[in-house]
Amino acid sequence: MDLKNRADEGVRKARESRAGKAAGPLLTGLVEVLAIAREMLAIPLAMILGLAERLGDVVLAVWRQLVRPLLVALLGVIRRVLNVAEREVTPSRAVAAVAIAAAVLLAISQFAEYREVRAGVPAYAEVESVAPPPTVSGSVEDAGSAHLYLPLLASLATIVLVVLAMRGRWRLARVLFFIGAAVIALSLVIDVPQGLDEGHFAIEFEGAEARLLGAFWVQLLAGAVIAICGPLLAATLRPESARARSTRASRRPERRRPRLGGPVEEARP
Repeated sequence: MDLKNRADEGVRKARESRAGKAAGPLLTGLVEVLAIAREMLAIPLAMILGLAERLGDVVLAVWRQLVRPLLVALLGVIRRVLNVAEREVTPSRAVAAVAIAAAVLLAISQFAEYREVRAGVPAYAEVESVAPPPTVSGSVEDAGSAHLYLPLLASLATIVLVVLAMRGRWRLARVLFFIGAAVIALSLVIDVPQGLDEGHFAIEFEGAEARLLGAFWVQLLAGAVIAICGPLLAATLRPESARARSTRASRRPERRRPRLGGPVEEARP
């Protein structure tokens, strides 16, 4: 039994020796492959790091020499603009600018399309987003043609009244409310019924339908803005006018009145 055990142990040791000798070159080759792979990865990694460092230097130089001075200059301009705005942009001037802008939009809207008639609207209901109904030729009209371009006079009157109110006649700003209300009434009483009337197109085209376009809504909104700006402008100008009068009164030299019971000068011969 001892001899057999010794023989088995010798065989096992021989097998382990052969396995170790066979694994040695394999481990050596694996180490070499790993070393080569590391070198292959290290070279492009070093190139990437060097490129990133150079790009960082370029970005830093651009920031210091170009971007940062521009930002500093821009912030300086913004600061100066804000300082000027704090001194010059008063509530009354802001309201006046809005009213004049609304008057200009009102005038422009008179030369834009305010209504159209489309044919076959029910047939296009399911595909309107892809293929809208066609517009009937000759049905498109400008806003001014519906009321003889009267809002142009309202626009001009608004600008004149705003200028006069800013020059000291602040009570005239109240008239803007009536001008805006007249534009709103004109839009609702005349333009809406006339713009939504298909007329003879309803007979000539099946499924004809009239609709109001952007110029109508701009006209209506401009009238509402003018009506709102009237009382606001008067309310902001009234305190400014009172302060201006008090300032002028304080700058006038005070007249001295003769004291009662004072010495009476003798009449000179």
